[in-house]
Amino acid sequence: MSKINPAPDFEAMGKAILKQLPHNVSQQALSHFKGSFRKQGFTDYSFIAWPKRRDDLSHKILMQSNNLMNDLKVRAETINHIVIATELPYADIHNNGGKFSIPITQKMRNFFWAMFKSTGKESWKWMALTKKKRFPIRIPQRQFIGNSAELNKNIDNKIMETIIKQFNK
Repeated sequence: MSKINPAPDFEAMGKAILKQLPHNVSQQALSHFKGSFRKQGFTDYSFIAWPKRRDDLSHKILMQSNNLMNDLKVRAETINHIVIATELPYADIHNNGGKFSIPITQKMRNFFWAMFKSTGKESWKWMALTKKKRFPIRIPQRQFIGNSAELNKNIDNKIMETIIKQFNK
């Protein structure tokens, strides 16, 4: 006599999958975006390295304090909507690049003179003597968060893996 296995409870399986997926996917996305800081570039269809810095500082780009990377958090997590974001005001200019200008104050000029006296570098002297009223600043794009084909592919794989794992239970 053969034993008949009961039909799987597909409704319960579906509920379990829908409960697990938002958290699993959001953690995968968060890891992907934080990986941009470690790799020093963003991965979309391929890896796009960040422009190199023009100074001689030893720390990695955007990682002196790690504040920007550490502020990336899962801000919303539902089956239809996952939001990974940072609330730091300077995040957007680094992620998208851009131009702005800052006013030159007397305090800045005093700082430039002090730096010229301590280092002897002519560039500090010329910044202290400039007739300009504002310094233009250009921040190159160093994308660390955004739409990514690689991440989407990995999320699709994670969804299939979760479904298969739940089905095999």
